[in-house]
Amino acid sequence: MDRAAVFLGVVGVEVIEIVDRWHGRQHLWHLAHAVFGEGRAEATAWAEPMAKALLDEGVSPVLDAIRTLQLPTEAAQEVVRLALEYFGDHAPRMRYPEFALAGWPVGSGMVESACKFVVAARPKGPGMRWGGIGCPSVATLRAVHRSGPWDRFWQRLSHMRRPLVPHLVNPAA
Repeated sequence: MDRAAVFLGVVGVEVIEIVDRWHGRQHLWHLAHAVFGEGRAEATAWAEPMAKALLDEGVSPVLDAIRTLQLPTEAAQEVVRLALEYFGDHAPRMRYPEFALAGWPVGSGMVESACKFVVAARPKGPGMRWGGIGCPSVATLRAVHRSGPWDRFWQRLSHMRRPLVPHLVNPAA
């Protein structure tokens, strides 16, 4: 699972991954339509309580409910198999009650908005000429700096540090 930890390459830092709640809802609705029929009241009657249970109680009741579904077609059986796999594989990343208690967001809107500003708009602003490896490198450095493990990050990569340029560190020098 540890996709973010591998991506950041920062050892010894706890990385919490959270699946956007809307992705879970999307999977539930896809499943409901496959089992009960597209646009059917039964699909809504099943999917909405499951989405609420996912947020309020976590993955376990959702997996239990999926396992009890009566499957009308082989296609529905495949959708159910994939849903069981999805929710089972991502259960550690869908501990929504725990995340809510910690005050962490379970939707990605805030992060997507920040990405739009920091990763998309800012490098394309007037006088900005970022590209190639520069933009992702700066974005990674900003993320590490803002999340706290800055000193550990640079200790790990001390061979990449450049000597300080005195007039950039202290303008009075």
